[in-house]
Amino acid sequence: MDHREKVDMLKRLFWDHKVDPEKAILILEGKVERIDKINRNELFIKLLNYYPWHKVRKLVSSDLYKELLSEEVMKGLFPPLLRDRYRYVRELL
Repeated sequence: MDHREKVDMLKRLFWDHKVDPEKAILILEGKVERIDKINRNELFIKLLNYYPWHKVRKLVSSDLYKELLSEEVMKGLFPPLLRDRYRYVRELL
């Protein structure tokens, strides 16, 4: 996925917040923990609630998959069935 596609996906993700997609990419690359009012876990929760796994894994550095699929992030997912799906993904990785 090229940079422009990532920016476009993040713009759609943050339709309800004033978050700079360019800055959000820094979180997804593991370069920063927080931007503006959102931290890494909050971004991960938003991503997993909004996009399917095949798109999320293209956005997030594979080095961050363990954190992306952490129990702390899982607790923020809704509905509960979505949590179960991503716990299964975590087991496969």
